[in-house]
Amino acid sequence: EAGFKAADHIFEGVYQTQRVHTCYMEPRVCVVDSDTQGNLTVHSSMQHMFGLREKLAFILDLPESKVKVIKPPYIGGGFGGKLDVGYIEPLSALLSLKTGKPVRMEHTRAEDFITTTRNPIKVFMKTGIKKDGTFTARYARSILDTGAHATHGAEVVVVHGLLGFFGAYRCPNVHWEGLAVYTNNMIGGGYRGYGGPQGCFAGESHLDEIAEATGIDPIQLRLKNCHHEGDPHPLLGNFVNLDTYRLDECLTKGAERFGWSARKPAGSVKGTRQRGIGFACQPMWVSGCVGLPDIYEHSGAVVKLNRDGTADLSTACIDLGSGQNVTLSQIVAEELGLRGADAVRMTYADTDTVPFDAPTHASRATYSAGLAVKAAAPQAKLRLLDVAATLMEANAADLEVRNGRVSVRGSPQSGVSIEEVVERAESPFVVVTAEGPRPTTIQEKGTIIGSSSMAPPSNPSPAAAEFVEVEVDTETGQVKVLRVFYAHDIGRVINPNAAEGQVEGGFQQGMGMALMEHLLFDPETGACVSSDFLDYKIPTAVEMPPKIESLFIESIEPTGPFGAKSLSEVCVVVPPAAIANAVYNAVGVRVRDLPITPEKILAGLGKL
Repeated sequence: EAGFKAADHIFEGVYQTQRVHTCYMEPRVCVVDSDTQGNLTVHSSMQHMFGLREKLAFILDLPESKVKVIKPPYIGGGFGGKLDVGYIEPLSALLSLKTGKPVRMEHTRAEDFITTTRNPIKVFMKTGIKKDGTFTARYARSILDTGAHATHGAEVVVVHGLLGFFGAYRCPNVHWEGLAVYTNNMIGGGYRGYGGPQGCFAGESHLDEIAEATGIDPIQLRLKNCHHEGDPHPLLGNFVNLDTYRLDECLTKGAERFGWSARKPAGSVKGTRQRGIGFACQPMWVSGCVGLPDIYEHSGAVVKLNRDGTADLSTACIDLGSGQNVTLSQIVAEELGLRGADAVRMTYADTDTVPFDAPTHASRATYSAGLAVKAAAPQAKLRLLDVAATLMEANAADLEVRNGRVSVRGSPQSGVSIEEVVERAESPFVVVTAEGPRPTTIQEKGTIIGSSSMAPPSNPSPAAAEFVEVEVDTETGQVKVLRVFYAHDIGRVINPNAAEGQVEGGFQQGMGMALMEHLLFDPETGACVSSDFLDYKIPTAVEMPPKIESLFIESIEPTGPFGAKSLSEVCVVVPPAAIANAVYNAVGVRVRDLPITPEKILAGLGKL
């Protein structure tokens, strides 16, 4: 209240998001087999092997050791929609235990649509601001429809509030209330961004309204109030600092490259097809779910070297189609000095054979799983150098590994191949030398292997700013996205192709939420009337802009694997707000409840 009294201006607004589905390509599917001792072997398209084992054992009242979940090599998308155990796994398990036969169950697309969704959230916002643009007080109240069961609802509304509101900008007086409300609707749950898109849409729309009313440039308003590199983390200040944090660069470089200075006043373009540009940013996001005492976010890995100079990598991190396997293989290859990522093979893994790993979610694969992989590989490397030192009659501390060979540092022309070293380590009896055969020593014997199990040490936040140009047809209300420029601070980019793919896929999902996606139900019967891709519109190649340009600002994160941070979720968090702000700039119509349909635009123009 004191902060609001000190304000020169006070602004209020109400913003609402809809229920949308993850729309992964592969439906949920599982195969469960049982043996005569009551042990279960489970194949499932879930994002969390160990979570499935834990929940299935609880449901069936079995010891966890009797449930083995096998990691799928890939699953056809997840986006958080495959975090929770569904009904097919326990039903398949029960049927298999009863019949002694393997049982397979697969969702239809209609069943997938009513399994889990992004929670709708309604946000009431109030902001006090000085004439110079400095925030004095911010208040928000969020009401989340969690459906008939809570599932992730309480966590989603908390993350939405903390990262979408509390942590976003500096303000001395902040108050937020979040309600996860039981309703007779279907459940909501994990979905890429975990409340972030809802919070960003409300917060960034609200800030654009404030900027226009006060005459402050929208980018300058953010820069005036954002956090900066070196500041304490706004949520974990006693635990983590923002050692790498380049939101200001994302804003300034993105604005320059996009041509922000050419932006015209809202609704000033004449004609039936009016163009506008807008932007939004995500100042703060979770990266790897830092290993606080009450958040078990451990990752683990096993790395083994083979006689042919390759390495096997075993981990419970699941490739959801976004390149996790390649990225983790790159880390192993770099750490071991192999000939490239192709020399690393992602091998079989199940809950009996690999260390515990938290879900593949929350933008955590590159940072958290990557750190575990990077910790396992040096153990194997130390063993490799010890054996090589014996073979080369050198000191292990003087050796290095590059491009598949071990050599004395500074003398790359000398040395031996990794193949030779591994063969020596696994040699069963004797070693032939110039002086004749001799027995292998204890130091030389054994498989060259390394393992790790660890919690992520930090929470290095990425940052993102997105600039969008749209064209709005004032006769039909149709919105067409023409141009997209995305600036990210994600630390060092390990896998550039996968990073660009994340940006493009994230924009497509965010664009769908902004303009067309809406899961609808019959008000009389409650039946879902959006049961397939004919009735539930998602963006296709036809609706996508011709090009999505990415700028990666590489701040080297000291706690990350080779300086990397996370990326995945911020890609989908920002587009709804950026598109909404661009639509307003084009035609002067502010849509505060998603999706931005032609009917809402025409109504705002007074044509309905």
